[in-house]
Amino acid sequence: ICSHIISNISAGKCRVVGLISSFRTIETQRGKLALIELDDKTPPPVQQFDLDLPDFNLPTDFSGAFLGNINDMGRGTSQLIPLVKIAPRCPSEAAMGGINGSVVLELLVNESGRVDTIKIKQARPSRVFNKEALKAVRRWQFKPKSVDGVTVPQLGLLTVEFVCDV
Repeated sequence: ICSHIISNISAGKCRVVGLISSFRTIETQRGKLALIELDDKTPPPVQQFDLDLPDFNLPTDFSGAFLGNINDMGRGTSQLIPLVKIAPRCPSEAAMGGINGSVVLELLVNESGRVDTIKIKQARPSRVFNKEALKAVRRWQFKPKSVDGVTVPQLGLLTVEFVCDV
């Protein structure tokens, strides 16, 4: 009768009406009361899973894992995020000739987000847009790079596009 009552509880045919120490009083649909002894010393059954886990034999010797100079940490090439951008002007010769181009610059941005140094890495066409690109980017401001909550200098590449054939 106990297993019948317990299975009917979950089906909604019985309801728990009281708890007496380690016994539970249950009322059935027919109005009869039953006492069920609760076993609180034995944990409920747990389904066992038989899983085949792969063997992860990974090397744990990390000597030499960091390639580079530890003093250069934080100064690596990163993605520069401009906060203030000054648009470069097209040189008059490019504007009159309808010449478009670009200049790739390598920037060293300091801890406050200002440009410290600029090197021209590539220019197409050569030397037409260099002066205007340098003049504009010197006035840009970037989001400072943060490492462990401390702002550090950052090195990054920036491409300045010129569209002068408008």
